[in-house]
Amino acid sequence: MNGAAHGDAPSGDRERGDGRSRLANPLASRLSRALEAEQARWLAPLRSRLLRRVDIARRRRVLDLGAGGGTVAEELARRAAGPVVAVDVVAGEPDEADASADAARAVARVTADAVRLPFADGSFELAFCQAALLWMPLAAAAAELRRVVADTGAVLAIEPDFGGMIEHPEGAGLAQVWRAALSRAGADPLVGRKLPGALTCRCTWCQSWSRRRRHGSRCWRGCRSKRTNRERWRTP
Repeated sequence: MNGAAHGDAPSGDRERGDGRSRLANPLASRLSRALEAEQARWLAPLRSRLLRRVDIARRRRVLDLGAGGGTVAEELARRAAGPVVAVDVVAGEPDEADASADAARAVARVTADAVRLPFADGSFELAFCQAALLWMPLAAAAAELRRVVADTGAVLAIEPDFGGMIEHPEGAGLAQVWRAALSRAGADPLVGRKLPGALTCRCTWCQSWSRRRRHGSRCWRGCRSKRTNRERWRTP
């Protein structure tokens, strides 16, 4: 499992290719909602720790990409300083049994493709993904995240890396079977290890400036924000 601030079973039968994720039928949809809720529960300690690291209590506009039924979006709404936008390619309804009225009101649900988000540049202070990017074209989805998150914002992604599965007993061969099954379902079982590179701006200016200043910063939106970053890190 890779939780990045910058093993999961697939929740439902999904297709991947253009950034869309479709549930196969109503029964699969109900199963997916149950798995989503269970997944949210057992990832809660990790998620809570990482959300504190990105200072969610001060984030005034939050994006939950690949939100599904909105289980985690409502948690984000309770912890953030402003509204949460829950985006999924499949239109979903909130789980009334689990959602508080205040949290549900603070979540705006948008049906959209992860590689064509209908938001202006720099719209969000925090973007969150949980077991979602593995079902999306990573490069395109990451580019959209960099675009819609403000320069002072953050991206928090909790995604699996099945390449590091530990088997017991050793040599059972289940890790290879599991990775193959995920690949056939349209997922990227190694997405976790790819997150740092995907979420880092690779433009020449940002790379050279960061190495020169050694402050570890990368602009989210490429060279368009280099003036702001240059002024911020300029030596007096």
